[in-house]
Amino acid sequence: MIHKDRQPLVSIIMNCYNSALYLREAINSVLAQTYQNWELIFWDNKSTDDSPNIFKSYSDARMHYFLTPEFTKLGQARNMAVTKAKGEWLGFLDCDDVWLPDKLARQVVIIANEGQDLGLVYGQCLVIKSGNEVSSKWANRQYRYINKTILKVLPEGDVFEKILKFNFIPLVTSLVNMVAYHEIGGLSAYFEQGEDYELFVKIAAIRKIRAVQDIIALYRIHENNISINNDEKGFKEALSIVGMYLPDKRAYNALRYKHTAYAVTLIKDGKLKKGLYHFVIYGSVINLILIFFMKITRKLY
Repeated sequence: MIHKDRQPLVSIIMNCYNSALYLREAINSVLAQTYQNWELIFWDNKSTDDSPNIFKSYSDARMHYFLTPEFTKLGQARNMAVTKAKGEWLGFLDCDDVWLPDKLARQVVIIANEGQDLGLVYGQCLVIKSGNEVSSKWANRQYRYINKTILKVLPEGDVFEKILKFNFIPLVTSLVNMVAYHEIGGLSAYFEQGEDYELFVKIAAIRKIRAVQDIIALYRIHENNISINNDEKGFKEALSIVGMYLPDKRAYNALRYKHTAYAVTLIKDGKLKKGLYHFVIYGSVINLILIFFMKITRKLY
């Protein structure tokens, strides 16, 4: 167990590719942290804009700049950045997102009161809009969470079964045990949208998860978000991740849940025929009811 007076080093991973627009806001949110024992690993994925100059304009000794040998996908880039980290815990802050000042402090308090089986600490977050509001069906779904969180109460403890159904952990809020990160092999270089989801599922399968039940970060919606207009790819990657745990009954139930949720999304997006077909073939009425009540109560059943 971590002694309550100990302050573990937190390595903050910031992967960058042409992210100058919001970069200062992200960096400043790190500098504003009330918890001071951190290092910032800035991994430049061959940016061609002013991002490197912006980062280098800061003189804090805790901030470290690295230039990738060659451009890589985000999952691989994150793993490469982690090889430079010296901390006991890993945080991930993308260049367009923001941490609230007490984020790390509140998570370290939880870490100090837990044992070696703790794999991850996360918290609530809200969505923020960019200067130019994005118009897409995916973005419109996210905008519902500008003034309210997705779930009222975040799951804690053994959350493996629940996270197989629904990814309720925002990467921007996560603080990952470095030992656990390496135990599960880090982030996959295979997935383009689901690399963080796979990380959380793998950690939840072997470790305890704890949560800060308050808002500790802000996730920005803008025109370059990877998930925009890629619902199908995200869905297929999620199925692949959950499918790795078959024939576990929890994985089977989670697949039915995800198929049902995807059918609902298709119908809401105006793809009525495709959505109904998907529901009839792959979905279930029970999961439809559970999803309905989750939307109404903001609780995960």
